[in-house]
Amino acid sequence: MQKPELDVLDDMLISLKADIEDSFVDGPDDEPHIPVTLACDERGWGFQTGDNSFFGNAYGYRYWGIGSLCRDTNTKELAEDLIEQCQELFEESQSSPDGF
Repeated sequence: MQKPELDVLDDMLISLKADIEDSFVDGPDDEPHIPVTLACDERGWGFQTGDNSFFGNAYGYRYWGIGSLCRDTNTKELAEDLIEQCQELFEESQSSPDGF
C-alpha cells in the first residue's frame, strides 16, 4: 500500500490550519474544525477536506483514515492517526478471505 510520508502529511495539515474559520462548526458548542480524509491503496494516495463522500481526491482509494483538524490539533499526531487507520484497514483486508 502506498501512503504519504509522515512529514508530508504533517506539512499539509499545518498549512490547512490557517484556513479554519470560526464558522466551521457543526453545532453551537462545537469547536471550529475541518474534517480531513486520507485514502490509500496499492495505486497511491489522496487527501481531501470536508464531507466529500462521492467527490474529492480520496474517493478513488480503498482504505480511508478520517479525522478532524482543529486549531489546537497536534498535526503530527493526527497525521500518524490517519496513516494508521489506512494501514489497519489494509492489513485487515490482507487477512480476509475475500480481500475486503
